[in-house]
Formats: sequence, C-alpha cells, structure tokens
Amino acid sequence: MTSDPAGLYTAALTLTNERRYREAEAALDAAASGADDNLRARIAGTRAFVLDQLGRPDEGEALCRRVLAGDALTAHTRGVIGRSSAVSSCTAAASMRGWSGSAARSTPSPTTRWRSPTSG
Repeated sequence: MTSDPAGLYTAALTLTNERRYREAEAALDAAASGADDNLRARIAGTRAFVLDQLGRPDEGEALCRRVLAGDALTAHTRGVIGRSSAVSSCTAAASMRGWSGSAARSTPSPTTRWRSPTSG
C-alpha cells in the first residue's frame, strides 16, 4: 500500500465507492496527513459525503463550510468540493462566496459517481 497522500486518497475513494464508509473514514484520516491544502480540501469533501452516509450530516456540513471559508484553495478545488459535496449547503456556501463560476460547472468531479441525491 502506498504512503503518499494522493495514493491514500485514491484508496479512500475506492472504499467510499464500495460503500465501505467506516473504512473510508479511517483511510481519509491517513490521506490527510501530509497532504497539501487542495488535496486536504478534496479529502474533506469526500469526508463530508462519508459522514452523511454514516448518519452525521451536520458534521459533514460544518466541515465543508470550514473548508470553503479558507482562502488557500484553487478555483478547481472549490469547484470540485461544490459539485461533489454530499451536503447541498456547501454548494450554497460556495455560491455565496462567488466560487460557483465556470470551474464549478465544467470541471468533472472524480467523486460524481456517488454524489448524494440531495446535492443536485
């Protein structure tokens, strides 16, 4: 198994897509260690979905809001989080901050497959 953050995140996405949410949550913890700001934000977006699936949507929403409130993210990462978040209010928060432009509409998300039905 790889120890680089991007590889660990890919493994966490696989677990998430397999609906192995508790294992995915642990894998996301491992991936976040040593990740740059943008990868940590994508990890947070996936974690928000996992938390929602585990019956903890309020935690996922709060996490998403904290991540979107930061200034260190690229427009691409903001778009991915806004599109893939399980918490629809994350998209609303991104929109309120002006981050729902063309990047959010045109950038395909690697997590689209398992987006929550309530996110759009």
